[in-house]
Amino acid sequence: MNPIEEWLRLIRHFETVYVPGLLQTADYARRILTEMVELHNLDIADVDAAVASRMQRQHLLYDTSKRFEFLLAEPVLRWLLCPAEVMRGQLDRRQLMCDRSPSVDVRHVPRNKASGRRRRTDLPNCVRRPPLGSGPRVATGR
Repeated sequence: MNPIEEWLRLIRHFETVYVPGLLQTADYARRILTEMVELHNLDIADVDAAVASRMQRQHLLYDTSKRFEFLLAEPVLRWLLCPAEVMRGQLDRRQLMCDRSPSVDVRHVPRNKASGRRRRTDLPNCVRRPPLGSGPRVATGR
């Protein structure tokens, strides 16, 4: 456990490739950690123990004195870096966290559909999860 996470009240995380560890399911974490060991020759002797440690960290999400803000690039949700059934479970978990935890805010940065690219001066539109019973909210960032 990272001691800094214990005393922080606001945790922000921006991710372009993977679902952040605090939001990962055990199956997703196992697949990603196994891949990291193989691809990057990481020194993780016991992937199952690393997954268990990652799952234990998630107790922080239920601490009502903390606030979590996650900003995920669209590829995080679209790329199949794991089997489809694992990704479905991961997306279900993300949705449950958004719906049930008022202290967890997950936003997505959509790809620019026209060109697939952004100018450096453009600020991305961020699509926020709507509160229960309301429509989507969009913050333009401008």
